Amino acid sequence: MTLSVQDLRAAINRELPGLRADLERLIRIPGIAFDGFDRGELERSAEAVADLLRGCGLTPTITHNAVIARRPAPPGAPP
Repeated sequence: MTLSVQDLRAAINRELPGLRADLERLIRIPGIAFDGFDRGELERSAEAVADLLRGCGLTPTITHNAVIARRPAPPGAPP
């Protein structure tokens, strides 16, 4: 698939507001742990990232507040 410069610019302009809103939601969640820090914030942050990945069709796994997402390769693709 080849996009023209105009098509690429239009796609960026269409998607950028939503991407920015997603990032703004994420940065509002405290994500640096220290002694006495509410660990629930890390869980909330990890779940928010996982939700975004699910919205992209990926299957995320949360382990120790780290988020890993996988998507199967297309049929016939090398492993």
